[in-house]
Amino acid sequence: MSNIRLVYSGMIMFLVRVFSIATGILFMIIITRNLPVEEVGIFGNINDLLAYFLLISNIIPFWSKRNMAREERGAAKTTVVANIIFSLLFSSAYLLIMPYLFEIL
Repeated sequence: MSNIRLVYSGMIMFLVRVFSIATGILFMIIITRNLPVEEVGIFGNINDLLAYFLLISNIIPFWSKRNMAREERGAAKTTVVANIIFSLLFSSAYLLIMPYLFEIL
């Protein structure tokens, strides 16, 4: 039997996610109190558009964790290289598209 304590690691992940949600809510409160209504709407639209560019970035870490847990060779290096390539590709696409989106917004 393995020595992995699932309840302990699950509780840590739960608490980290709760903390992340709490800080996200605090950030949104700060943003909405300091910006005019129109700029809050633009900020929300930009965040919605950003989610489309970040969608792929969650796929690779999920599978790389599984492969590293199975002790497959090269999983960590492949993950880092793939994330660098995807981040450069999608960041450049986002930066190219944003001027046109700012005109629309």
